[in-house]
Amino acid sequence: MPAKPPKFPWPPNPTDLTAPAEKLSEGAVHLLTHSADNLDLDVLTDEPSDEIAGDFDEDLASPSTPHGASRFFHALELQFLGRTSAPWHIRAAHWHPDEPGNYCPRCGITCRPFELDTLTDPASCVRCRDKRPAWDRFIRLGSYQGVLARSIRELKFSRFRALGESIGRVLGESIRKEVELREIHPRRVILIPMPMTPWRRLARGIDHSLVLTRGTRRSSGFPIQKLLARRHRPSQVSLPVSERRRNVSGAFFCRRSVLRIPPDAVLVVVDDVRTTGATMTEACRTLRAALKQRSTTPNSIQTDSRTQIWAATAGVAPLPGEGEAEKQG
Repeated sequence: MPAKPPKFPWPPNPTDLTAPAEKLSEGAVHLLTHSADNLDLDVLTDEPSDEIAGDFDEDLASPSTPHGASRFFHALELQFLGRTSAPWHIRAAHWHPDEPGNYCPRCGITCRPFELDTLTDPASCVRCRDKRPAWDRFIRLGSYQGVLARSIRELKFSRFRALGESIGRVLGESIRKEVELREIHPRRVILIPMPMTPWRRLARGIDHSLVLTRGTRRSSGFPIQKLLARRHRPSQVSLPVSERRRNVSGAFFCRRSVLRIPPDAVLVVVDDVRTTGATMTEACRTLRAALKQRSTTPNSIQTDSRTQIWAATAGVAPLPGEGEAEKQG
């Protein structure tokens, strides 16, 4: 009579990240994700197989491996618990955030060399030169494609909080560099996460914008204030582009704590992705309208009588043909 297998085998078999991925369809592979999550595979299989497989080719003993106390947990994760998805420092081994000159600091769209009009502050491109965005400056990490797009989708639909905080740290460094470049006092900067309704939070299991903002705070040191709140509306992803602006119209409102914001503050609204810009536009407009009602009490660090509103996202949806142009280049 064969012996019964143990009920609780230990250690569990770790996932082999170097093994070839299981093919789901031609030209696509399945990302290694948390097995307990209900993840829509259609969202994750729109990238070429060779590009996705490259995310896991990084040697686990590379110089980017954590040191000190993190090294113990890193080894525990690999040898005993088993890693089901690669962390950010492996995914982004060959990825770098955009430099300020690679995108328009006014609208966030990717720009080619010499496309920016540097005579304006901030510089503008031909697409936003005659427009007035709801924000004063835009900061991003990169175009919403490749490893950045896949990581953001896994944060939202697979609830990978550690991955979201790692992306937020990189975004925080970009914001901090911009603050230092413009010689803004760090005490003036306040991070504002894009709000999520309680119903959406329960359904999704994670407030991904808040996770990103917390990572941003860790690397930048800027405080977080939840000044914005949101009324429940249908998801923007489920709507066509023509209806997204109307869907978010009037969806945001400000808390009373916005009236205590000093007049020289720099408010940075943090979100994961800018697609049409309708959500970010409505949030910044609501915030600016509420700021007009506050009292103009002098502040000890006041250097500017006008409050600035910045928009910061991890990714910006590429324009039609932008992804194909990068692959050909």
